[in-house]
Amino acid sequence: MTAASVLVNEITGKSVDAIFYDKIYSQIGPEDKMVWWADKNGYSLGMAGLNMTTRDWAWLGQYMVDEIQSDSCIGNYLKDGLDNAIKTTLRGYQKYGYFFWVSKIGGKQVIVLTGKGGQVMIPNHYNNSVAIAISASNFKYNKKDLLKEVMPSVTKKFRKMGW
Repeated sequence: MTAASVLVNEITGKSVDAIFYDKIYSQIGPEDKMVWWADKNGYSLGMAGLNMTTRDWAWLGQYMVDEIQSDSCIGNYLKDGLDNAIKTTLRGYQKYGYFFWVSKIGGKQVIVLTGKGGQVMIPNHYNNSVAIAISASNFKYNKKDLLKEVMPSVTKKFRKMGW
């Protein structure tokens, strides 16, 4: 449970996942259902546990790009999170925005969403693209830590590509 999930539920009478589904997920034209984990009290996990197909995750990334480019309320929120991201001690190569990571790729600040299994999605609003790296385990990475070793390497490769 997170304070944000409880607050949203108390104010709206709806869970974060129900609002996300109604206002965003159903609008991206998903090919399959999504699942968002909840705690024992039914509160959506605030920053973890959102599951969807890879293609739907890409559509979510494109939705974020479109919102940023259109200067919508959500787009402005995302831009503000990019502009006001703070340094953390957890990941020296990234800052933290509003519930998302921020990396400098190609000299520009971009949103980076990561999953516990090594998934990475980077919606790039500068060139209207979305990059996704998917991994279900670290078996192929010789037991390297996905978040501390593999994903920084992927991010660096994107930088070298000028992406």
